[in-house]
Amino acid sequence: MESNSGAPREGDGPLPYAGLRVIDLASAEYPLCAQLLGQLGAEVVMVEPGSPGKSRQTADWIAFNAGKKSIKLEDRTELERLVMAADVLIDCAGSAMTLPNACALNPRLVHATLSPFGASGPKSSWRGGELVG
Repeated sequence: MESNSGAPREGDGPLPYAGLRVIDLASAEYPLCAQLLGQLGAEVVMVEPGSPGKSRQTADWIAFNAGKKSIKLEDRTELERLVMAADVLIDCAGSAMTLPNACALNPRLVHATLSPFGASGPKSSWRGGELVG
């Protein structure tokens, strides 16, 4: 029986983003972006602060972070090393977990900063969720 979901299945051959390395600094606010890349074959490393705020036992945390590798960072140098070996960096505007010089460290890096209402402008300070835009 064939699936109509359109999602790649294990027997369909290599996934489109296999081999892509993604550093996820936005998972606390916007977990879906990196999760979708992971479902398409990317290796996703979720970077958490020393003491993560959200409970790891809630159903939504487990669902949105399934398949991601998780590491806790204590020092900025380790984050810089991760970024130098990555293909994609995902962070969110206004977060303490960001690396403004990421593209200087890795010129081939795709750096995406997620924000529901942009980094500047009249609504830039408004909060939003994963599906707000």
